[in-house]
Amino acid sequence: MKKITLISLLITSISIAQNTFQGTAIYESKTDVKSIGIDMPGMDEETKAKMLKKLASAFEKTFILNFNTFESTYFEEQKLKMQNSQAVQFGGNGITYKNIKEQIQITEEEAFNKNFLISEDFKKWDWQLMDESKKIGEYNCQKAMVVIPVSDEEKLEYEKEKKNHNDSKTSFLKLEEPQPVTITVWYTTEIPVANGPENYWGLPGLILEVNNGKTAILCSKIILNPKEKIAIKRPTKGKKITRSEFEKMSEEKLNSMKDADGVIHLNVIGN
Repeated sequence: MKKITLISLLITSISIAQNTFQGTAIYESKTDVKSIGIDMPGMDEETKAKMLKKLASAFEKTFILNFNTFESTYFEEQKLKMQNSQAVQFGGNGITYKNIKEQIQITEEEAFNKNFLISEDFKKWDWQLMDESKKIGEYNCQKAMVVIPVSDEEKLEYEKEKKNHNDSKTSFLKLEEPQPVTITVWYTTEIPVANGPENYWGLPGLILEVNNGKTAILCSKIILNPKEKIAIKRPTKGKKITRSEFEKMSEEKLNSMKDADGVIHLNVIGN
Protein backbone atom coordinates (compact mmCIF):
# COMPACT_ATOMS: atom_id res chain seq x y z
CA MET A 1 0.00 0.00 0.00
CA LYS A 2 1.31 3.43 -0.92
CA LYS A 3 2.01 5.80 1.94
CA ILE A 4 0.50 8.81 0.26
CA THR A 5 -1.72 11.52 1.70
CA LEU A 6 -4.92 11.22 -0.31
CA ILE A 7 -6.09 14.74 0.56
CA SER A 8 -2.88 16.31 -0.78
CA LEU A 9 -3.23 14.32 -4.00
CA LEU A 10 -6.82 15.49 -4.42
CA ILE A 11 -5.86 19.13 -3.87
CA THR A 12 -3.06 18.85 -6.40
CA SER A 13 -5.32 17.15 -8.95
CA ILE A 14 -8.11 19.71 -8.56
CA SER A 15 -5.64 22.59 -8.86
CA ILE A 16 -4.34 21.18 -12.13
CA ALA A 17 -7.79 20.41 -13.48
CA GLN A 18 -9.51 23.66 -12.51
CA ASN A 19 -10.97 25.34 -15.57
CA THR A 20 -9.11 22.80 -17.72
CA PHE A 21 -10.83 19.48 -17.90
CA GLN A 22 -14.19 18.70 -19.38
CA GLY A 23 -15.14 15.45 -20.97
CA THR A 24 -17.32 12.42 -21.51
CA ALA A 25 -16.59 8.87 -20.39
CA ILE A 26 -18.56 5.86 -21.63
CA TYR A 27 -18.90 2.91 -19.23
CA GLU A 28 -20.06 -0.65 -19.84
CA SER A 29 -21.67 -2.35 -16.84
CA LYS A 30 -22.02 -6.12 -16.51
CA THR A 31 -23.22 -8.31 -13.65
CA ASP A 32 -22.20 -11.93 -13.10
CA VAL A 33 -25.47 -13.81 -12.68
CA LYS A 34 -23.99 -17.31 -12.57
CA SER A 35 -23.94 -17.31 -8.79
CA ILE A 36 -27.58 -16.24 -8.56
CA GLY A 37 -29.53 -19.19 -7.26
CA ILE A 38 -32.88 -19.85 -8.91
CA ASP A 39 -35.08 -21.90 -6.65
CA MET A 40 -38.47 -22.80 -8.07
CA PRO A 41 -40.09 -26.25 -7.69
CA GLY A 42 -40.45 -28.08 -11.00
CA MET A 43 -38.11 -25.82 -12.99
CA ASP A 44 -35.67 -27.82 -15.13
CA GLU A 45 -32.03 -26.87 -15.73
CA GLU A 46 -32.63 -25.73 -19.31
CA THR A 47 -35.27 -23.25 -18.18
CA LYS A 48 -33.00 -22.00 -15.40
CA ALA A 49 -30.18 -21.49 -17.92
CA LYS A 50 -32.49 -19.47 -20.20
CA MET A 51 -33.61 -17.30 -17.28
CA LEU A 52 -30.01 -16.61 -16.26
CA LYS A 53 -29.14 -15.69 -19.84
CA LYS A 54 -31.99 -13.18 -19.94
CA LEU A 55 -30.95 -11.78 -16.56
CA ALA A 56 -27.36 -11.36 -17.76
CA SER A 57 -28.56 -9.51 -20.85
CA ALA A 58 -30.77 -7.24 -18.74
CA PHE A 59 -27.78 -6.30 -16.57
CA GLU A 60 -25.57 -5.36 -19.55
CA LYS A 61 -25.90 -1.60 -19.74
CA THR A 62 -24.05 1.40 -21.14
CA PHE A 63 -23.72 4.59 -19.09
CA ILE A 64 -22.46 8.07 -19.92
CA LEU A 65 -20.55 10.31 -17.51
CA ASN A 66 -20.28 13.97 -18.50
CA PHE A 67 -17.85 15.78 -16.22
CA ASN A 68 -15.91 18.93 -15.52
CA THR A 69 -13.66 19.80 -12.60
CA PHE A 70 -16.26 19.51 -9.85
CA GLU A 71 -19.55 18.44 -11.43
CA SER A 72 -20.91 15.49 -13.39
CA THR A 73 -24.06 13.88 -14.74
CA TYR A 74 -24.38 10.12 -15.05
CA PHE A 75 -27.15 8.34 -16.95
CA GLU A 76 -27.92 5.20 -18.89
CA GLU A 77 -27.58 5.36 -22.65
CA GLN A 78 -31.02 4.97 -24.18
CA LYS A 79 -31.29 1.87 -26.33
CA LEU A 80 -33.47 1.76 -29.43
CA LYS A 81 -36.74 0.14 -28.41
CA MET A 82 -37.87 -2.86 -30.40
CA GLN A 83 -41.05 -2.34 -32.40
CA ASN A 84 -44.21 -3.23 -30.47
CA SER A 85 -42.17 -3.71 -27.27
CA GLN A 86 -43.98 -2.97 -24.03
CA ALA A 87 -42.52 -1.85 -20.73
CA VAL A 88 -43.67 -0.43 -17.45
CA GLN A 89 -41.53 2.33 -15.91
CA PHE A 90 -40.66 1.68 -12.26
CA GLY A 91 -37.69 4.04 -12.09
CA GLY A 92 -33.95 3.46 -12.25
CA ASN A 93 -33.40 5.33 -15.54
CA GLY A 94 -32.76 8.79 -14.14
CA ILE A 95 -29.94 11.30 -14.44
CA THR A 96 -27.66 11.55 -11.41
CA TYR A 97 -25.99 14.90 -10.78
CA LYS A 98 -22.92 14.99 -8.55
CA ASN A 99 -21.14 18.08 -7.22
CA ILE A 100 -17.90 17.15 -5.49
CA LYS A 101 -17.14 20.67 -4.27
CA GLU A 102 -20.54 21.08 -2.59
CA GLN A 103 -20.87 17.37 -1.61
CA ILE A 104 -24.26 17.08 -3.34
CA GLN A 105 -25.82 14.18 -5.22
CA ILE A 106 -29.28 14.43 -6.78
CA THR A 107 -31.09 12.05 -9.13
CA GLU A 108 -33.81 13.29 -11.46
CA GLU A 109 -36.04 10.30 -12.11
CA GLU A 110 -39.43 9.43 -13.56
CA ALA A 111 -41.39 6.67 -11.83
CA PHE A 112 -45.06 5.75 -11.66
CA ASN A 113 -45.79 8.52 -14.19
CA LYS A 114 -44.37 11.18 -11.88
CA ASN A 115 -41.10 13.14 -11.76
CA PHE A 116 -38.92 13.11 -8.67
CA LEU A 117 -35.80 14.89 -7.46
CA ILE A 118 -34.13 12.31 -5.23
CA SER A 119 -31.51 13.63 -2.82
CA GLU A 120 -28.76 11.14 -1.97
CA ASP A 121 -26.31 10.82 0.90
CA PHE A 122 -22.93 11.87 -0.49
CA LYS A 123 -20.88 8.72 -0.05
CA LYS A 124 -17.59 9.07 1.83
CA TRP A 125 -15.02 6.56 0.60
CA ASP A 126 -12.12 5.49 2.80
CA TRP A 127 -9.90 4.47 -0.12
CA GLN A 128 -6.70 2.50 0.38
CA LEU A 129 -4.18 3.28 -2.37
CA MET A 130 -2.46 0.10 -3.54
CA ASP A 131 0.98 -0.25 -5.08
CA GLU A 132 -0.36 -1.79 -8.30
CA SER A 133 -0.81 -0.34 -11.76
CA LYS A 134 -2.07 -1.32 -15.20
CA LYS A 135 -3.17 0.26 -18.45
CA ILE A 136 -6.79 0.76 -19.44
CA GLY A 137 -6.81 1.81 -23.06
CA GLU A 138 -4.17 4.50 -23.40
CA TYR A 139 -4.26 5.54 -19.74
CA ASN A 140 -1.93 4.45 -16.95
CA CYS A 141 -4.01 3.52 -13.92
CA GLN A 142 -3.45 2.87 -10.23
CA LYS A 143 -5.44 0.58 -7.97
CA ALA A 144 -7.46 1.52 -4.89
CA MET A 145 -9.81 -0.49 -2.74
CA VAL A 146 -12.21 -0.32 0.19
CA VAL A 147 -14.04 -2.94 2.26
CA ILE A 148 -17.70 -2.19 3.06
CA PRO A 149 -18.95 -4.03 6.16
CA VAL A 150 -22.52 -5.28 6.45
CA SER A 151 -24.67 -2.57 7.97
CA ASP A 152 -27.36 -3.06 10.62
CA GLU A 153 -29.90 -1.86 8.06
CA GLU A 154 -28.82 -4.58 5.61
CA LYS A 155 -29.12 -7.22 8.32
CA LEU A 156 -32.65 -6.10 9.20
CA GLU A 157 -33.62 -5.97 5.52
CA TYR A 158 -32.28 -9.50 5.02
CA GLU A 159 -34.36 -10.86 7.91
CA LYS A 160 -37.41 -9.09 6.50
CA GLU A 161 -36.86 -10.45 3.01
CA LYS A 162 -36.14 -13.90 4.41
CA LYS A 163 -39.54 -13.95 6.09
CA ASN A 164 -41.28 -12.68 2.95
CA HIS A 165 -39.41 -15.24 0.87
CA ASN A 166 -40.49 -18.12 3.11
CA ASP A 167 -44.11 -16.94 3.07
CA SER A 168 -44.25 -16.26 -0.67
CA LYS A 169 -45.67 -18.74 -3.14
CA THR A 170 -43.93 -17.19 -6.12
CA SER A 171 -40.31 -16.48 -5.05
CA PHE A 172 -37.77 -18.16 -7.31
CA LEU A 173 -34.47 -16.47 -6.37
CA LYS A 174 -32.47 -17.87 -3.49
CA LEU A 175 -31.73 -15.32 -0.79
CA GLU A 176 -28.10 -14.72 0.09
CA GLU A 177 -27.10 -13.51 3.52
CA PRO A 178 -25.30 -10.15 3.18
CA GLN A 179 -21.50 -10.28 3.39
CA PRO A 180 -18.79 -7.60 3.53
CA VAL A 181 -18.02 -6.33 0.03
CA THR A 182 -14.56 -5.50 -1.28
CA ILE A 183 -14.69 -2.76 -3.91
CA THR A 184 -11.69 -2.45 -6.22
CA VAL A 185 -11.24 0.49 -8.57
CA TRP A 186 -8.66 1.67 -11.07
CA TYR A 187 -8.13 5.40 -11.59
CA THR A 188 -5.86 7.53 -13.75
CA THR A 189 -4.10 10.69 -12.61
CA GLU A 190 -3.71 11.54 -16.30
CA ILE A 191 -7.30 12.81 -16.06
CA PRO A 192 -7.02 14.71 -12.76
CA VAL A 193 -10.65 14.97 -11.71
CA ALA A 194 -11.80 13.25 -8.51
CA ASN A 195 -14.84 11.67 -10.13
CA GLY A 196 -16.15 8.38 -11.49
CA PRO A 197 -19.25 6.38 -12.41
CA GLU A 198 -22.30 6.04 -10.14
CA ASN A 199 -21.48 7.42 -6.66
CA TYR A 200 -17.75 6.63 -6.86
CA TRP A 201 -15.35 9.54 -6.40
CA GLY A 202 -12.59 10.81 -4.12
CA LEU A 203 -9.39 9.69 -5.85
CA PRO A 204 -6.74 11.88 -7.51
CA GLY A 205 -7.93 10.94 -10.98
CA LEU A 206 -10.93 9.73 -12.96
CA ILE A 207 -12.07 6.22 -12.01
CA LEU A 208 -12.05 4.05 -15.14
CA GLU A 209 -12.92 0.65 -13.68
CA VAL A 210 -14.98 -0.59 -10.73
CA ASN A 211 -15.36 -4.14 -9.46
CA ASN A 212 -18.06 -4.31 -6.81
CA GLY A 213 -18.93 -7.87 -5.85
CA LYS A 214 -20.70 -9.36 -8.87
CA THR A 215 -20.82 -6.13 -10.89
CA ALA A 216 -18.05 -4.68 -13.05
CA ILE A 217 -18.05 -1.21 -14.63
CA LEU A 218 -15.42 -0.54 -17.28
CA CYS A 219 -14.72 2.66 -19.20
CA SER A 220 -14.66 1.94 -22.94
CA LYS A 221 -14.21 5.44 -24.35
CA ILE A 222 -13.13 8.91 -23.22
CA ILE A 223 -13.53 12.24 -25.01
CA LEU A 224 -11.63 15.12 -23.40
CA ASN A 225 -12.28 18.82 -23.95
CA PRO A 226 -14.66 18.43 -26.92
CA LYS A 227 -15.04 21.39 -29.26
CA GLU A 228 -18.70 21.68 -28.34
CA LYS A 229 -19.00 22.55 -24.65
CA ILE A 230 -20.88 20.06 -22.49
CA ALA A 231 -23.76 21.49 -20.49
CA ILE A 232 -23.77 20.02 -16.98
CA LYS A 233 -26.85 21.28 -15.15
CA ARG A 234 -28.20 20.60 -11.69
CA PRO A 235 -31.60 18.83 -11.95
CA THR A 236 -34.63 20.92 -11.05
CA LYS A 237 -37.61 18.97 -12.40
CA GLY A 238 -39.72 16.91 -10.01
CA LYS A 239 -40.94 16.49 -6.45
CA LYS A 240 -38.14 16.69 -3.87
CA ILE A 241 -37.75 13.44 -1.93
CA THR A 242 -34.97 11.51 -0.16
CA ARG A 243 -33.67 8.18 -1.42
CA SER A 244 -35.12 6.31 1.57
CA GLU A 245 -38.52 7.96 1.03
CA PHE A 246 -38.43 7.05 -2.66
CA GLU A 247 -37.56 3.42 -1.95
CA LYS A 248 -40.32 3.15 0.66
CA MET A 249 -42.83 4.64 -1.77
CA SER A 250 -41.74 2.24 -4.53
CA GLU A 251 -42.07 -0.76 -2.22
CA GLU A 252 -45.56 0.29 -1.14
CA LYS A 253 -46.59 0.86 -4.75
CA LEU A 254 -45.39 -2.56 -5.85
CA ASN A 255 -47.02 -4.29 -2.87
CA SER A 256 -50.33 -2.64 -3.75
CA MET A 257 -50.13 -4.27 -7.20
CA LYS A 258 -49.77 -7.82 -5.84
CA ASP A 259 -52.59 -10.29 -5.47
CA ALA A 260 -53.00 -12.80 -2.63
CA ASP A 261 -50.30 -15.03 -4.12
CA GLY A 262 -47.79 -12.20 -4.39
CA VAL A 263 -48.14 -11.89 -8.18
CA ILE A 264 -48.00 -8.44 -9.77
CA HIS A 265 -50.69 -7.92 -12.41
CA LEU A 266 -50.14 -5.26 -15.05
CA ASN A 267 -52.62 -3.96 -17.57
CA VAL A 268 -50.51 -2.87 -20.54
CA ILE A 269 -52.15 -1.47 -23.63
CA GLY A 270 -50.09 -1.85 -26.76
CA ASN A 271 -50.29 -2.45 -30.49
